Formats: sequence, structure tokens, C-alpha cells
Amino acid sequence: SGQIVVALRGGALVYLAAEEGDGDDGPPSLRRVGRTALDREVSCLDLSPFRPGPSPDDGMDVDGPAAPTASPIVAVGLWDDSSVRLLSLSDGDALDELLRVDLGRPASSGAPPAGGTTSAATDEAGETAGGAGARDMMARSLRLVTMDPRSSSGTNPSSCPPSRHGGPVDMLLVGLGDGRLVSFVVDAPSSPSSPGASAGWSVRSRKEVGLGTQGIGLVPFRHSGPAGGDGAA
Repeated sequence: SGQIVVALRGGALVYLAAEEGDGDDGPPSLRRVGRTALDREVSCLDLSPFRPGPSPDDGMDVDGPAAPTASPIVAVGLWDDSSVRLLSLSDGDALDELLRVDLGRPASSGAPPAGGTTSAATDEAGETAGGAGARDMMARSLRLVTMDPRSSSGTNPSSCPPSRHGGPVDMLLVGLGDGRLVSFVVDAPSSPSSPGASAGWSVRSRKEVGLGTQGIGLVPFRHSGPAGGDGAA
């Protein structure tokens, strides 16, 4: 997609776009789209684009899922911080914070306030996440991925978080330094005319599983089965 996000010392992020040169012989170039400074050093980031869902006019698509294009967001984890930030990659508001996902407690979705940022991790009583346990949950690896429950014959569809529209699910996977994996379903802003429309980015269906005692590094892969789809290991 030609998108590049570089983390610099001191918590700075620079968003670059790789562009083709003019004509057949023109050299490619890099254009700086945006820059921002976060309050801590960056530990990990990911800007993998979600795969677009099928449209009603697609019918029988024998070529598999549509290829992803540009990503509208980048997920960023910080050192000594128990949250993941979702930042915009749109030209008009590049690297503006869209959502802050606290890792310590189950997430609940909601439209961001006027400032453009919402804390997505609240418990059932609506209390803000906090405490030593939450502060220990620092992201070491991130992956934005679209998963299809039908892509594996061993998957129990009832155990997969449902998407708003049915079918593939956009997810945020967070690998922690102590061997735990935390996942969220990610819901993008929807059209105001859509049922259950959301004005901003939100997350829900928090799940956590222990995979060992060492830090987790997430690596993407593409499943080539009948249903296609992406994943991370």
C-alpha cells in the first residue's frame, strides 16, 4: 500500500507515503504525511490493512477474498503503558488518536468524545481500568488482522466473536511480555444509515489466553484454504 510508519527515539512517529515516479523512468519518492509525539517510547506497532468484506454484488467469488489496500489506522504500543493506541492514517488527520484501548479489563465499545479519544477498557460496572495488574500488561507485539471462522475446519464457529455484518471479523491481537495473548474485535465507523451505526472506532469481545512464559512475537500468515483469510502466529 506504500504506507510507512517509523518510530523514533523519544516517542516520535513519522508517517511516510511511498509514491511512484512520473512516467516510466521517474524515480519513486517518499512524502511525509504526518508526524506526532507520544508520551512514551514506542514498543511495537502495526499498520496491516484489514481485508475488505464482500459486497452484495460479488456473488460467487472464485478468486478468494479481495486484496487489502491502504490501512486507515496504525496500532501503537508503548513502553511502561498498559494501553494500545489506534491512530489515524488519513491525510486530513494523520496520526491523530482515534481510540485508546486499555488492556487491563474487558473492553466496551462507544463513540469517542469530542476530543477524539476514548478509553475502551471498562469493566461491567463501567469503572476505568487501573491498578498494578493493568500496569503490568504492556504490549510487545501487535497485529491487525481479518479472520474468517470458516477458514479452518477445526474452528468452532460458536467460539468466534461475531462481526457486526456477519462473516469475517477484524481483530486486534496483542502479544504481552509474559506469554499472554489478548484479542479484541475492532469495529470501524459505520454509515449513519446502517443498523447499530457507530460514529467512531471501537473494540469489544476482549479475550485473553496464556500461551507460555516468554514474550510473544506475532507473525502474519495467509491461509489458502477454500475460505481464504489471514492470521497471526
